[in-house]
Amino acid sequence: MGTTFPHAYQGATQGDLPFIKVSDFPRADHLGVLSGANNWVDRQTARQLGARIVPRGSILYARVGAALLLNQRCITGRNCIVDDNVRAFEPKHGDPRYWRYLMLLLDMAKITNPGPVPSVSERQVAALPVPLPTVEEQRRIADFLDAETARIDRLTSMRDRQSKLLDDRRRSQLSELIEILTQRFGCIRLRHVLMRIEQGWSPQCEDRLAENGEWGVVKAGCVNSGRFDPIQHKALPADMEPRREYVLRKGDLLMSRASGSTDLIGSVGVVGEISDNLLLCDKVYRIRLDRTRAQADFVAHVLRGHQAREHIKNGISGAEGMANNLPTSVVKDLLLPNVPVSEQASTSDSLHLRAKSVVRARESLHRSM
Repeated sequence: MGTTFPHAYQGATQGDLPFIKVSDFPRADHLGVLSGANNWVDRQTARQLGARIVPRGSILYARVGAALLLNQRCITGRNCIVDDNVRAFEPKHGDPRYWRYLMLLLDMAKITNPGPVPSVSERQVAALPVPLPTVEEQRRIADFLDAETARIDRLTSMRDRQSKLLDDRRRSQLSELIEILTQRFGCIRLRHVLMRIEQGWSPQCEDRLAENGEWGVVKAGCVNSGRFDPIQHKALPADMEPRREYVLRKGDLLMSRASGSTDLIGSVGVVGEISDNLLLCDKVYRIRLDRTRAQADFVAHVLRGHQAREHIKNGISGAEGMANNLPTSVVKDLLLPNVPVSEQASTSDSLHLRAKSVVRARESLHRSM
């Protein structure tokens, strides 16, 4: 059984025993061994909590909630305590690695109890039939799977590096082109082609997508991918009147102004064809341009370049966390090549084709992974 963990005991980063929650599972190494946690307790606290110490070599799994359906399994790398949402399987004999691999084959979704929150009991798990080879055969199986897992991890790492190199190449080509355009046409600040910059409205929304003509408010991350993603929104409650001045239109240039990650602040995207009734949120800027001087797609490409990204990172205000914010003054001071608007569309088309080729190559890498 797991142990209830009162908030008053949480927060210690050192102690005799790690107190493992489901949220700690991603800390496991590439072979699934978990030796640390976000919270630790000493043995006296463990006794006060009435906690049962889980021995090293036990197999951990989530017993309730959405985490149960992820089918994550970890091997305890040291004695520990587990949260009440975690269960520990202690093999009587054999190789813990074998038992973890075996547990990974068990799809908990097939044995969950009916109800609004998925859950499984220890009795249900204990009743599952499993093969029981000799200890020596368990070791051979685990050794083989460890080697294959390491090989796959190496291949995956190589694909990740290739994907990163593709992104680096695209950014390098973009920055090189921006430099060429700047040398040819000179540069101006964004404020000189700006009509207006505004942030939207973030009421308390429902945690679902809008449907059947409902209104939705885009999330802060709607442009995190480097393009506008209309799926990134939440439904406005039916009894709340939408503020129509923040309706998104095709061609709107959007920029993330606040995020917990400084790498995502300043992400830009242009709204394409949308049929949804979507509203701008207050974590995103809408940049309205003088269309006689600047085209949204062209400006979006420029703002993804190295020069603009460095200017944005240097201008972010606030401490680490959601306090990170991009002031409008920093946005207005961004530099753009002063390309005639008549030539911006052709430049944007060329950059768009290059970006599509990189996306296709990245998708191919992900399929191979």
